[in-house]
Amino acid sequence: MILLLTFRKYLQNAKIAQVIWTNTTLLEFNEITEYIALDKPDVATKLVKKIFNQVYVMHIMHCYSTLKVHTQHC
Repeated sequence: MILLLTFRKYLQNAKIAQVIWTNTTLLEFNEITEYIALDKPDVATKLVKKIFNQVYVMHIMHCYSTLKVHTQHC
């Protein structure tokens, strides 16, 4: 429980960026990855997965930081 509360406190103090996916952003990201894929398709695939995974983690961290944690004191 202490680890959970420490992690929550860390998240509350962390500055979490907001990622906004606009149509233009997605089109440009697609063009960049297609260009990379011309020479190294495996690198392009890894890049896309890494970026989307990081954005997902940021989203989860943000959602978790807004949860209310109830503790019982003995």
